[in-house]
Amino acid sequence: MKRAVALIIIFLLFTSCIGGRAYTATISGYVYHKYHNNSKTPIANAEVHIKIGKFEKTLITDSEGFFELKVSTNARYGTITIKFIGYQSLTEPIDLKSSSPEKYYLKANSSYDDASFIGGWINFALPTLKTSPASFSPSLALQSVHLIPSAIPTEILIRPFVYSEELAYTLGQEFKAIDIRTKPRLELIILEFPVGADLDELLTQIRVHPEVLEAYPNSFVHSQSIGIINEPNDPLYIEHQWNFPAIYLPQAWAKTTGNRKIRVAIIDTFVFDQHEDLESNIENEYNKRLDETADDSEKPLSHGTHVAGIIGAETNNNIGVAGTMWEVELIPIPALTIFDSKGNATGTMDDLLEALDIAIEEKVDIINLSLGTNGDDPLMYEKIREAYDEGIIIVAAAGNYDPSNKNGKKPMKYPAQYDEVIEVGATNIYHNIADYSANIDVKLFAPGGDNAAWIYSTLPGQDSETSAYGNLGGTSMAAPQVAGLIGLILAEEGKDYTKEELYDRLWQTGTTFDYSNPERRMVNAYAALHYSNPQNSLVEFRGKTKNQTFTITEIDQLRNFALFLPADQYKVFAHLDVNHNNKLDSGDWYYEQDLVILPNQHIQDFQIELEIYK
Repeated sequence: MKRAVALIIIFLLFTSCIGGRAYTATISGYVYHKYHNNSKTPIANAEVHIKIGKFEKTLITDSEGFFELKVSTNARYGTITIKFIGYQSLTEPIDLKSSSPEKYYLKANSSYDDASFIGGWINFALPTLKTSPASFSPSLALQSVHLIPSAIPTEILIRPFVYSEELAYTLGQEFKAIDIRTKPRLELIILEFPVGADLDELLTQIRVHPEVLEAYPNSFVHSQSIGIINEPNDPLYIEHQWNFPAIYLPQAWAKTTGNRKIRVAIIDTFVFDQHEDLESNIENEYNKRLDETADDSEKPLSHGTHVAGIIGAETNNNIGVAGTMWEVELIPIPALTIFDSKGNATGTMDDLLEALDIAIEEKVDIINLSLGTNGDDPLMYEKIREAYDEGIIIVAAAGNYDPSNKNGKKPMKYPAQYDEVIEVGATNIYHNIADYSANIDVKLFAPGGDNAAWIYSTLPGQDSETSAYGNLGGTSMAAPQVAGLIGLILAEEGKDYTKEELYDRLWQTGTTFDYSNPERRMVNAYAALHYSNPQNSLVEFRGKTKNQTFTITEIDQLRNFALFLPADQYKVFAHLDVNHNNKLDSGDWYYEQDLVILPNQHIQDFQIELEIYK
């Protein structure tokens, strides 16, 4: 008996060693830069990979260099691997029973013992936006003021034999220019002349000048596919449509404004198809109740009409507003046919399923779904999957919540949550996530507005027979901007794209607007049309006193970079070559700034914000 008890005890001890009861382990710590004197400078955005048996998890350190993971396990030990650009990778064992945060020091990959560290991010600059004060109530009075583009002056670009500022002034005086500009980096002189000046005669005189190597009409006077802002003449565009400059859409329009071969289904409310700013872009076959026996006397129109205008209002027609696509075939298919007293539109699942089925049958290129529901639905997913399998690109609003819940976790709604769908959250005029927008797992955003400024678009008049314009807001307004942007890409390059390819393209070329959550990006239409990814930028630190140039060799997917430099005065230069001609010219993304690096300095929040070079 004693022998049996002893064997049981041995067995229990053995099993406890190889397995044992699970418990919650907390693995936490701080990651620091290793100095000679071990002073502490935290490293933000370091990658921390934790492995416990078959369990693996990767974390990112916060601004204090801190990370924490809680995991249920029966193991005692694991391993931790810490990586960051410019540092030697560190791998160490970890004791899961330890309750206090550990300290980890990374050693620089640098040939300089006294090197200074500089790290940070590269991003597209966030545009500064202006608009008139917003009201959520639709503005029913159409403004009659039309924008008339001001006359463009005549400019001549001059490359002298020997460049100098003095020569620029001399030539300007000699040829009676009304303005003189210079490009010292390019050693160019630009002389501006009034409209009506004899350009040919001026060119002849300038070209034979003994100080001039060559002269041409300035290239950006003429239409170009890169670096030109294509501003439409729609009278309400400049005053109200701040959301388009926010995503660099005017620059994208210089490359393409769309075409009617791109067919976009708007599954929404009815659309006021007689609107003066929509009617020529609408295919009206399905813009009616799908149930022909239903009462059709009170059609909810506002929401769908507003969405339609964001995607494809007739543009550059001296009327109303601009659309993301100037030319497109819009196919309204109503699925939200019930209006409550507050004007909110709802619908039933069967109408949504039928609308999706019609869109699939029509072989549309894009489906816009500015709608959502809290729960998954097998039939809805089945239709979404069917559309996806047919190669249709599906864009959906991520979802709205009570804006008073500013700090809450707001998961995406369906169908945005499906992998087959491109989800879109909403930002405001200050480039922050709108208080109402879904935020969990949302990576793509577009302007949806808030009380500071809403989204302006087409609306029906009070009698549903006259055209009007006004403000609405929400992720419903963000989604159609992305649907329209995808339409521009397809119009320019063809329709042979998968959802995954387009999603990756929009994310890779998007603008980071929250450095604490760098995976969240606002779409950037100009960068997306040219597939310009900041990760591919040339970034150089050009030393002034020691005449040394240091190039960043790695920028990660979250756009972090790091470099170790000797102390010096530097010119920081960044260039993203849009047209791939290995030259800095109009339309490229560009950054330049002076920076002084002191001995043993540690900078980890240096921001490079690329702007369009003009």
